[in-house]
Amino acid sequence: MDFTLSEDELLFINSFNDFCKKEIEPFAEEADRKKEIPRSHFHKLAQIGYIGLPHEEEYGGQNAGAFRSLIAMQILGKSCGSTFFSVGASGGLFGLPIHHYGNEEQKRNYLPSINDGSKIGSLGITEPDAGSDVSSLRTIAKEVSKGRYQLSGQKTYITNAPIADFCLFLPRFGI
Repeated sequence: MDFTLSEDELLFINSFNDFCKKEIEPFAEEADRKKEIPRSHFHKLAQIGYIGLPHEEEYGGQNAGAFRSLIAMQILGKSCGSTFFSVGASGGLFGLPIHHYGNEEQKRNYLPSINDGSKIGSLGITEPDAGSDVSSLRTIAKEVSKGRYQLSGQKTYITNAPIADFCLFLPRFGI
């Protein structure tokens, strides 16, 4: 097998690396010190197409595939691990379940604003007594009317919770 990178892949890698060194890395220490990722990082990464790399173009994505997405994640993580985790929680932990399992309406309602950086997503799994063991979740979603659910339970350690516009919760469905 030939694992030589194409000219296009090399151009992308070099361009995204230069972007991260200029726009993300100089602010990494401050972001860690303040324990806060500037919202401008989401906007800048969206403008360059990073957040939407794995998503379809019709939802504001790049349809770039796994390889290019993984290379970009490695570059961003090297520049600022905190930005990598926060932006990744929005586009990945929130966006990818909708990308793979959401219906058409959910994709249209959530993915474009996540991919353009105007909204921030999060994923609520971890619970005080269950950790991230999804088989032990205690949060219950109870249908109160057709298509409307009431959640009861606790979630903790949700990346982006203080700044998120959307949160995808994993509950058990109860009666």
